[in-house]
Amino acid sequence: MDHQPFEDWILNESSINQEQKESLREHLNHCTDCAQLNYSWKRVQIELVTARIVSPKPGFVNRFQSNLITRKAEAYQAQSIKSLFIIGSSLLFVMGSMIAWLFLTRTIGEIIVSSVSLFTGVTEAFINLRFIVLNFFSSIPPYLPYVFLIFILGWGLILTLIWGLTIWRFSNKGVEQK
Repeated sequence: MDHQPFEDWILNESSINQEQKESLREHLNHCTDCAQLNYSWKRVQIELVTARIVSPKPGFVNRFQSNLITRKAEAYQAQSIKSLFIIGSSLLFVMGSMIAWLFLTRTIGEIIVSSVSLFTGVTEAFINLRFIVLNFFSSIPPYLPYVFLIFILGWGLILTLIWGLTIWRFSNKGVEQK
């Protein structure tokens, strides 16, 4: 026999109709498990209604707030440590896997040659990039940096003015709540 609808009806009497109540009463007469659940639930409801409300000791709010601040700080620190541990272990795992793959697929000589080739390629790219930048700045007209500076200062002034007007508007009118 399926007890699930009867258990739901026992624990949530407000959402059942008259026909379901009759079916529940009939089922409780035959099923001891559901009858025990119904009896226990009625006892719990009586205990909840008749329970005495205890007032907290003086200073409870202050103690709770100070403990809450401490617990939040500890939780934040624990979360930070967990995050760093996960990131660090993931990084070590990936690097270890890459190094293992490198040594399993290449010889030591190939690794050394590739490393030297990579280092010289990066150095050569830096030298070429530096030459391009110096060549660019030596070929631009002498007035262009001033035009660029005026352009940047003009946009900075416009944005500062818009920001100031926005702050002034919010401080005078406030933010509308919708």
